[in-house]
Amino acid sequence: MKKLLMTFGVLLFVLSILLGTSSKQAFAHHNVIWGNMLVKKDQIGKVDIKKNTNIYKMKNKKLVYYKKVVFCK
Repeated sequence: MKKLLMTFGVLLFVLSILLGTSSKQAFAHHNVIWGNMLVKKDQIGKVDIKKNTNIYKMKNKKLVYYKKVVFCK
């Protein structure tokens, strides 16, 4: 029984090493739609609005309507 458990443990360890280390890197698409915004690769601080969107602000820990951003083509 101990030999079987030891063999199973070693096999599990070897499989976790082999399957856990992959040389392939994950990649993302170049453009990501997040809510109503288009976020592009390496984009910092600017978003492209793709449809009319309401903007809200936090006041007293509640979301309060602030303004509407209108999509212009």
